[in-house]
Amino acid sequence: MELQAVIEGLQALREPCHVFLNSDNEYLLNGIPFRPTSGDSRVCADMEAFADRLPDRDLWQKLDLIGSKHRIQRVYITGTYFHPDKARCDKLAEAHAAQFLGVSSLAALLD
Repeated sequence: MELQAVIEGLQALREPCHVFLNSDNEYLLNGIPFRPTSGDSRVCADMEAFADRLPDRDLWQKLDLIGSKHRIQRVYITGTYFHPDKARCDKLAEAHAAQFLGVSSLAALLD
């Protein structure tokens, strides 16, 4: 789900942007497309060989294509750390659940 959220967020951008991607998901942050310089062709070849065994390969390939248009800065935040963007996302998720799923809160959805 987080991978799809990043894809949709990047797709919403109409022009190349400097994006700060805040997440507590290291798998996601470490998987954001790495753009090697021309001197790093060995690294690029190693990554292509690994791509065949990658879970959600289709989503990673889509993210690679979309992400190549932007400068993405990865920011790791722990799951327990308060961050204003994280709090905003929680409120948006709860509002969406209330509107479309008929649930009053995220906690009620998890019960």
